[in-house]
Amino acid sequence: DSYPYSGTGYRDAESRALRYGILAAVGESNHPAAEWFLEEVAQSYYESQGTKFAAFDALGRIKGVSAYEKLVMLYASSKEDVKAQAVLLRAIGRHQTPAAWRFVEPILRQADPLLVGAAISASQSIVAKYGWQGALDEALPVRLEVGDALLSLLPRANEVLADRVVEAISAMGDSGVAKRVEELLARQDLKELERRRFQRVQARLALALSR
Repeated sequence: DSYPYSGTGYRDAESRALRYGILAAVGESNHPAAEWFLEEVAQSYYESQGTKFAAFDALGRIKGVSAYEKLVMLYASSKEDVKAQAVLLRAIGRHQTPAAWRFVEPILRQADPLLVGAAISASQSIVAKYGWQGALDEALPVRLEVGDALLSLLPRANEVLADRVVEAISAMGDSGVAKRVEELLARQDLKELERRRFQRVQARLALALSR
């Protein structure tokens, strides 16, 4: 018996959704062969781009150094494919460790807006309130480093990326970052655009910290 698709017009879309769902489930399965299987799919010459991207994403769901290193290797081998690198960056961000942050941080300073946007998302994931995988005493320093890096990016970002930065910083809800914003707003040499953006961050952080 074959899978009962809703109709012939939906067959391709439903087949893709099913395939992607299976890959995501493999990534969360804790099966000993999951990492190997997803790496095979990610490196296959015969799979579609969408299937490979789903495999990248699923690898990000597997915790541990080995899966992280595979994602870094895939990133390096995808240097001619910015879209693939963007997906891989988001997957790397799910590995909430200092190593993941060290990998992502320099990409925030790159020129390609697609990669910078993905690095912003990855940074937000790395310092999410739940799921930290590094040593506990490393969590706070990394959060402050991420906050500083995003605040440094904010003045020079285009409007779309600036909105992403504001969202990422406010999602952190970190009092240390809020203090850093206060210090920045106290500077007399801020340009008007910079001041408005920092004020937006300050207002969003205040709301987040009040909850």
